[in-house]
Amino acid sequence: CCMMVLLGPCSMAMHATETDLGGLFDMNSMYLIAGFMVSYASVRYFKLSHKYFVLIYLSCLILGNLSPYAHQFIDINFFLGNLAFGFMCFIGVVIEVLNIKKYNIDIKRKYIFYCVLSFVVAFIIWNFGVDGSCFCNPHSLFQLHAVWHILCALAIYFLFRYYVSENEV
Repeated sequence: CCMMVLLGPCSMAMHATETDLGGLFDMNSMYLIAGFMVSYASVRYFKLSHKYFVLIYLSCLILGNLSPYAHQFIDINFFLGNLAFGFMCFIGVVIEVLNIKKYNIDIKRKYIFYCVLSFVVAFIIWNFGVDGSCFCNPHSLFQLHAVWHILCALAIYFLFRYYVSENEV
């Protein structure tokens, strides 16, 4: 829950300051969530101890923070930190689905579906709402980037509902 609550103030730090430090807070709040998804799912799937959770979690945070520097080696015209975040979320969901299939977990599966759907729609909208796009009007009250934030908050809510819906068998 604490990591999910950090998303708001950390994103606000980026939007309020528009500095590299604010961006670092924003991206790290996203890596905290995605890293948790990968770590928690992996530990459950592979029946690993808590120390592996910490190891996987820290590895995700480090890789997420190093991903923007891959521009030095790969010629890509977008921010690789977002790709790292999306990739970690994808891996976390895939391992969760494998958990459900392998261990027949008693959990409300609809929430992981709603979470993924909200994230996918949010990413699509985010790409249309970036600066310089024909859909971006900085002087309008309606902003696609705001819709991105609302859908991401909804996805995080569904992720939380998914985790707390698990019943021990």
